[in-house]
Amino acid sequence: MKTTPRNSIVIACIIAISSGCDSGSKPASINPGSKKPGKVIAKHKIPPGESENRTTNKFRNSLIKMDTDLNFLRLQGEWVFATPFNKHDGLGDGPINPKNKVQPGGRLTLPAFPSENGKAAEGNKFFLRVNGLDSQTCVECHFIVNNSTVPAKFGVGGVGGVAATAFPATTRFLPASQGPKSIDAANFNGRVINPPFVFGSGGVELLAKEMTENLHQQLRDASNPPEIGKPVHLKTHGVDFGFVTWKKTGENNSVEEVPDTKTNCDAMDKKNKKMVTLEHFIAISPAAKLYAWTGSSDYGTRVEVKSSEMTAKHKGQSPGLELDTKNLKGVDGDLVIKPFGRKGNNVTTRDFDCGALRFHMGMEPVEIVGKDNDNDGDGVVNEITIAELSALSIFNTTTPRPNQDKYTGPGVKVFNDIGCSGCHVPVMKTERHILPYQQPEQPQHPFDNRNKYYEVDLVNSSANFEVDPDNSDGMLVKLFSDLKRYDMGHRLQESLTSASTEENRTYITARLWGVADTAPYMHDGRATTLTEAIKWHGGDADAARNKFIALSDSKKVDLLNYLRSLHTPTPEELVIN
Repeated sequence: MKTTPRNSIVIACIIAISSGCDSGSKPASINPGSKKPGKVIAKHKIPPGESENRTTNKFRNSLIKMDTDLNFLRLQGEWVFATPFNKHDGLGDGPINPKNKVQPGGRLTLPAFPSENGKAAEGNKFFLRVNGLDSQTCVECHFIVNNSTVPAKFGVGGVGGVAATAFPATTRFLPASQGPKSIDAANFNGRVINPPFVFGSGGVELLAKEMTENLHQQLRDASNPPEIGKPVHLKTHGVDFGFVTWKKTGENNSVEEVPDTKTNCDAMDKKNKKMVTLEHFIAISPAAKLYAWTGSSDYGTRVEVKSSEMTAKHKGQSPGLELDTKNLKGVDGDLVIKPFGRKGNNVTTRDFDCGALRFHMGMEPVEIVGKDNDNDGDGVVNEITIAELSALSIFNTTTPRPNQDKYTGPGVKVFNDIGCSGCHVPVMKTERHILPYQQPEQPQHPFDNRNKYYEVDLVNSSANFEVDPDNSDGMLVKLFSDLKRYDMGHRLQESLTSASTEENRTYITARLWGVADTAPYMHDGRATTLTEAIKWHGGDADAARNKFIALSDSKKVDLLNYLRSLHTPTPEELVIN
């Protein structure tokens, strides 16, 4: 009997529990100092007849090893992705935080009506839909595999549609009140997020890691020794990111500095330096460390190297140098490609998930808040363990890639002629096909083995990427993107009060693979057709949009037919055996 993806989860869950399968019994080591942000409290008590919903209890404190079965890890990750967490799992925030009612930990929730005797309404404790607290499970926002059929086809990891729209960073949402400069739009500020699918994200993550590594290598090669004011041009995988230069900094510091990278998974008590030295940035051998690593080889704790250790030998010398990044294009000054999130601000799926779990569900990862810490004050500790987050990352990055029908029509030429392929690059090639996983992650050292706990062959696994015919070690990633950020014009500008105009207008190039099956389009779902999506382009995409508008009707049809050859995986491909 053929089972649906949801049935496969249930059946496999029964098999796993009955067989007592476990990847190991040794718990992951956690930074003892990370208890600082929250407080240790008594164990949450579950009323008689109730229980947690989580299905990973036998796995959640395991140590993932290099030889742990991939399908087993994928199944654990799918359970994390698809489990509807409840209050006993840690769903939701704790008491309202009067000083910050927007960030995870103490957010306002919908009122539980009715109010009585003029007293303020009691919150429902879990949901608001604005600024998060909008779901119990990842699959609530990622469940439509194919939206081009009637009825739609469903499965774990798909898009969400408008009903699953999220509204982060919102402080004003008055649906019956006009905006300050609007004739017919509601009064709103913040972001609107149309949930994308996760298919093929392993290839995207590997490609971004390689691009990061190559940009850093170009900087190292050109900075030995650094030359003040000389442009260092940065281009990788065919994508031009502009140039950087070295400039002088303060006295008594001859160290060359580059920006550091922060992720959503950083421990809350981590004291981030704004800069790291080029000397440590290079980190060619284990002796030249950017960070010191403690704990087990699988789950180390990142400890910052003291600035005094970096600068002691340079005391009394000439002014140092720092990287001038104002001429970079489409990448941050840390030279780390961040392919996830519509703004291109998440390094890996793990980085994205750390933020998403806290934002959407109030589920606090241990690696952020620390072991046994109730950071959000909801009475539950260790809500998402390191092993669970690692398995979730492995599941996301081993989902099957989208695919393309065989297409030989004239739409390819139209796509190229009007300039779409300049940003929506049809195929990017990687130099390898093995994706490594780190914890904690080292964004500026993506292939450093010191904190690697697992790796996956993206060609010979469920990800099913194609080998590069010109390089058997590499593979083809047919994502239709260059992983670069662009100004998309004032009509796509968002209204975050905490962001600059430039930041509100900037987006990473959308990946078009699967576009035939995933309407509505654009970052906020405003376009219900491909033609609408193209016409909403602006800013750096003005020229391509105008050329599309000027096309003859027949050529427009050719282009749209080409785009409709780009499909998502089938629901059958998503089943984990």
